[in-house]
Amino acid sequence: MANVKEIKGLFPINEKYRKGIKTAGDYLFYFTLGLYFALGIGFNSMALALLTPRFFIYAMAGVLGLIMMREGINFLFVERYGWRDFLGLAICILFSYIGDKVDSAIVACTYFTVFAARNIDLRKTYKLIVMVIVLTVGAIFWAADNGYVSQYLYTEGASYRHTFGLNYPLALPAYIMNIAMLMLVFRNEKISWTEIGILFMANGLFYRWCKGDLSFGCTLLVIVLMIAVKLWPKLMTSDLILFKTIDRIAVFIHPVCVAVSLWFTMTYDESVQWMGKLNSMVGTRISLQQRAFKSFGVKLLGQNIQFVGAGLGLDGVPVDQTGGAYNYVDNLYMLTILRYGVLFSAVALILLVIMMVYCYKKKMRLWLWMLALYALHALLDDKMQLLYFNSLMLIMGQAVQNLDFKKFGKV
Repeated sequence: MANVKEIKGLFPINEKYRKGIKTAGDYLFYFTLGLYFALGIGFNSMALALLTPRFFIYAMAGVLGLIMMREGINFLFVERYGWRDFLGLAICILFSYIGDKVDSAIVACTYFTVFAARNIDLRKTYKLIVMVIVLTVGAIFWAADNGYVSQYLYTEGASYRHTFGLNYPLALPAYIMNIAMLMLVFRNEKISWTEIGILFMANGLFYRWCKGDLSFGCTLLVIVLMIAVKLWPKLMTSDLILFKTIDRIAVFIHPVCVAVSLWFTMTYDESVQWMGKLNSMVGTRISLQQRAFKSFGVKLLGQNIQFVGAGLGLDGVPVDQTGGAYNYVDNLYMLTILRYGVLFSAVALILLVIMMVYCYKKKMRLWLWMLALYALHALLDDKMQLLYFNSLMLIMGQAVQNLDFKKFGKV
């Protein structure tokens, strides 16, 4: 997956020791990656109520420290930085500054982790990621079932939505979607019918309990594609005009989603019948994001906006939404512009396009299609920029590191 460099570090040492240091550094990365996932999932659960308020910040600072320690060791003894390494590091520092400014430590850890994965064989991370997600969510389930952390039910008419110890019912279906995409991308036609069956049952059962329509639908599409790839292994290397057209559209799906989101946000008029119906269909998301833009405006380096959503507080009590307090923006593209600012959004969009072009150039069709599905998912959900919801984003660091920019425009 990665083209690991064999350039000696700043201080050349015996080749035997250098390889040993590199191996130790890779294991440190895997440990840090697992820690990041466990902390991130824990942060999205009621388990956070058992900890001090600043524990998460200190823990994520520890993750950053481990990543930087590995980078420092690699730079000194394993491989020197080139201009791409320095560029990636500069972007991470910029994103960390903006993330700290708007009170979002997880963003800094996310992009530093992506940066650190630029020379890692991602196939070796697949089983680790799935294992950590399953074990961490399973531990939260167990803690909730035994009364150590709280679990709650949302009542919507005649239906109930379970949290299972998480702080929102939609989190669990999103984890299942992430696992399904990882299995499709890394297992391809080797995925077993048993694994497909387990995913199908888990998706159906937790849809019944959590009512996560969007993630359920996306996961169902992934399972259908799994079956197609299982039955026709050469499907993903086919030169069918339809597939090649989808590939080219997928490359630029993120700028298209941004443009569409901005257009609806700026031009939405509830008096226009079709716009009003569309707004109702998507749970008033369009009117909410328009209201947020009018209320907060857009800053170059972002702003600390305390949005009021539909989740639970650490005491398990639903967030107070009386008096029309609910104002959360679910569209990731619009939320990013509002919260993190124009500079962050522009750089992040460029990185996303580079990632998609890289997958296209490398003929990684499954990666390309799954990342495009995440892009569409982000129109209605804001979780997709976090690795424990969208682990395929790890390929971004490798895209920046290895893409031939001279052929960038030849798509």
